[in-house]
Amino acid sequence: AGINAEYGNGMCRNGQGTHTYANGKVYTGTWRDDVMNGSGSLTFANGSKYEGEFQDNAFNGQGVYTWEDGSQYRGNFTNNRLIGKGEYLDVDSRVWVGSFQDKAAIGLEVKLEC
Repeated sequence: AGINAEYGNGMCRNGQGTHTYANGKVYTGTWRDDVMNGSGSLTFANGSKYEGEFQDNAFNGQGVYTWEDGSQYRGNFTNNRLIGKGEYLDVDSRVWVGSFQDKAAIGLEVKLEC
């Protein structure tokens, strides 16, 4: 169903491809051994979207997550969690920078443009 990736031995997706899930999610990117690995984008049915690096079907590495309200996080992800230095763009277009640990943001400050 919408898979453009090459199938190797077995029926495992490998290479570039697009998959539309029954719940409305759409993944476009790199598959390795039938899991999302490498660069890609995952769009959710509610309009939220992640673009960046995947490892073992999870957000891992640098990426951008955009919520349905337009707010956005840019930075590092570890196993689908916001971990490390990053920037958060709120719905009023203010950019906040700091260290993120899951849903906590330690020492978050508004980034000033001069």
